[in-house]
Amino acid sequence: MSTPILCGTDFSANAAHAADAAAALAMKLGTKLILAHSLDERGEIPDYLRPQLRYTLEPRLATEAARVRALGAEVEEHLIRGVPDDGLLALAANCGARFIVLAASGTGALGRWMLGSVAEKTAESAPLPTLVIRAAQPLVEWARGSRPLRILAGVDFTANSEAALHWIASIREIGPCEITLGFIDDGQDETPDAALRERAQKIFGDESAIIVERASSARIDAHLLKIADDIAADLIVVGTHQWHGVQRLRHASVSRRLLRDAPVSVVCVPDPSALPR
Repeated sequence: MSTPILCGTDFSANAAHAADAAAALAMKLGTKLILAHSLDERGEIPDYLRPQLRYTLEPRLATEAARVRALGAEVEEHLIRGVPDDGLLALAANCGARFIVLAASGTGALGRWMLGSVAEKTAESAPLPTLVIRAAQPLVEWARGSRPLRILAGVDFTANSEAALHWIASIREIGPCEITLGFIDDGQDETPDAALRERAQKIFGDESAIIVERASSARIDAHLLKIADDIAADLIVVGTHQWHGVQRLRHASVSRRLLRDAPVSVVCVPDPSALPR
């Protein structure tokens, strides 16, 4: 059996949809799904209440695992401890996960705060791709062989972008995909089309669709969202620089903004060579 998929759940309706997509992907890949819930231990819960909370959460996790198992997936559940994103990353390392699946929170101040606390931090810290589900049905239908998956890859000429394209190539091997490369032209590169065609040919074996959009503002994410809407994309895939600490304040993160604002699911792919060893 190949490396498993790790899916985090908070037992919400959005998390259930994400688990459905993760189960479909696991079955498509012929691998196991690890379903995890994190018992948040950042100090808000008194020590004497934690055992009681654990006894409450274990049956809920077992019930959700049984529901997903009924879809046909092989499921293993884990109740993990610690800060949610840290716990997921530790579990991902221990089980050798292929990628992490999480649900996107709703829009608005509360939803964005919740997303920033788990999915966003995971995507910016994980040494493996993180798939944040906002619309599960297209992924489920693709995994079941009902339709191709329309993917927009936000590309530039960095190692992060290269890693994202190779991740797409690995997905394309298991099911048909319609791939569009979206490049936001800032006017500094006079021949992006030719370079992108060569890159697509090298990685995918064909040129795929290429859209070069002239940047009218510095908001690359806004331009990518326009392209995604124009092509009715099911999934946006981008590389992530994984800025941390003060770096996050100095650098505007395209991936972070896409996670917050995209109406479709987003995959953030790190550059493995840039991660700490």
